[in-house]
Amino acid sequence: MTRSVTLEEERLRGMEIAEPLLLRWGGGAYTYAVASGTGSAEEEISSYVTSAMLPPAPLAEAHRVAAAVLREEEDPTASVRLVPHTRHALLRRLRWAFFTGTGLGGLLVLLGVLLTDVLIHIGWTTALVVYAAGTLFARDAARSLGHGVTGRYLVTRHGSVKRRTIALRRDGVIGWNVTQWAWHRRSGLCTLTATTAGGRGAYDVKDVLMPEGLRFADESVPTLLDHFVTRGQGRTGTAP
Repeated sequence: MTRSVTLEEERLRGMEIAEPLLLRWGGGAYTYAVASGTGSAEEEISSYVTSAMLPPAPLAEAHRVAAAVLREEEDPTASVRLVPHTRHALLRRLRWAFFTGTGLGGLLVLLGVLLTDVLIHIGWTTALVVYAAGTLFARDAARSLGHGVTGRYLVTRHGSVKRRTIALRRDGVIGWNVTQWAWHRRSGLCTLTATTAGGRGAYDVKDVLMPEGLRFADESVPTLLDHFVTRGQGRTGTAP
């Protein structure tokens, strides 16, 4: 089956390079357009109305196609120098791995005490496996986090099982959401979400320190946060 995709250029808001884990190990990626009226990549694939610009292909080719679609000399997702996130983001992911392993292992051990000793051994073995696998995924996910600005685009990257790198046109961002859960507040992290009229409609900068996130938002789209931040002595922070 052969498919072709046509998008009006004025609907284009950016590009997304998606690297599922197995495909990433093989050096490949998917290339999606972020365009208004197309919906999320997953919804489009399932309904055969897709924003995919390229089937699974070598990463270099994915970047080449993304640059060609954007009419740029280089793909912004490849040319930008991303700002890495702090160790707090790694520690948060390690805690989730620890809690998940402890929860699953503890439940099986408890059932083993009530039912059979076999479950006790399965329980502690499961906990160790989850600890090890969770630590690997946590480190990979933390290394994947990043954000940056290059030319007309802001870029954000996150994910481990499916790593996504998204370049959004800065003039296409119509709003920002700043989310800070209880476990965020203790470490000063937040999730910054760029709202745009295209693709999934919202793209995250995950687990970034609040001051750094606000600086990034202000640099990406100046004046958009003016009513919500205070400025002084080279610092940007939340307004009282």
